[in-house]
Amino acid sequence: MCFRITQLTEFGCGCTSIARQQRVDCNRSDCRCSASHNPNPHNCLVECSQSMRPDQEFIMDTVAGPCARCAGHINGF
Repeated sequence: MCFRITQLTEFGCGCTSIARQQRVDCNRSDCRCSASHNPNPHNCLVECSQSMRPDQEFIMDTVAGPCARCAGHINGF
């Protein structure tokens, strides 16, 4: 089944923010989410996986200070 890799930044306040997401295609013909999904008529609900695997999350960067929200800077103010 397909899934997403989510790269996170973790702040000193404990909050995280998404830095980048990338979709990983399983390339299976029996996965509805795949670009390789069977294009021919078939009983997709029965024969194919209908959802993606849970996201795989990784902290790729850490920042010692708080995030903008915890620091009181909401929406750039």
